[in-house]
Amino acid sequence: MTFVLTRREFVRRLSLMTAVAPLVRHRTRAPVVVRIGVVPGDNRNAAPTHARQQGVAMGVDEAKRAASLFGGSIEMIVTTAADARSHRLSALLGGDDSSTCSALAHAAAAAGILYFNTACTSDALRGAECNRSAYHVVPSDAMLRDALALAHASEHGAAGASLVAVAWDPSLVRFGADTLNARFRSRFDTGMSPDAWGAWFAVKILWESALRARSGSAAAIAEFLARDTTQFDGYKGRPLSFRAWNHQLRQPVYVMTRAANGALTHAAEQPVARSGEESSRALLDQLGTAAADSPCYFAQ
Repeated sequence: MTFVLTRREFVRRLSLMTAVAPLVRHRTRAPVVVRIGVVPGDNRNAAPTHARQQGVAMGVDEAKRAASLFGGSIEMIVTTAADARSHRLSALLGGDDSSTCSALAHAAAAAGILYFNTACTSDALRGAECNRSAYHVVPSDAMLRDALALAHASEHGAAGASLVAVAWDPSLVRFGADTLNARFRSRFDTGMSPDAWGAWFAVKILWESALRARSGSAAAIAEFLARDTTQFDGYKGRPLSFRAWNHQLRQPVYVMTRAANGALTHAAEQPVARSGEESSRALLDQLGTAAADSPCYFAQ
């Protein structure tokens, strides 16, 4: 009996072959291996250090589940700046103050790896030092100041309330933030602080970049991060990306009202989009140092 392949069947089989081919090619490559070094803080900074370790731990565990699907691996290694080179790391995380963050950034550069800053807001780290190896997940002081200025210029700050700008808050619910906050609280029985979010997101960025670059090497990850099309989902409703001029992460910032008892309430996102046609990058670049004002520029 003669079998006639209909056009519909031909198109169906072709689409299946097209979908499977990239997976087959991916499996023939060496598995992606990401090794993240985490430098603990000192006893004076126990709270942010603990939150960072929690964020990293959750990020690594979530990445491990994804890695099992692709044959790759991700590992967290507690280390020091002096030992960073010996662990064959992809990146280094750590630092709770400007001097420590600066030292870790220089140690990472000397070791030929990346440094992800998740806690230090100093503008100098993103300006005067111009360290190509450093990527800043935490908002800068300039971004926080600009967010507060925007809030004071709006109805949110009209009553003269005490306001504070943060990168994250455990009360956030939009854009899937409630599910992320719930996962964190379920695991650690506490809210996801800005330090915890920054550490979690740094791990997410590193793993996704390595997977897409098909390599866990610092050079491959850096090349991927430099692409104009690279962006990430941080549960903030906008695609997030690093600025070419200072490696600062573009992101919305949340301006909170500080109550008399010190509690933070009523998160208001800044900046607020004024036009439906405004791009995410143009909107988010309202916060922080503009390219024209930056002494650095790291474009490839």
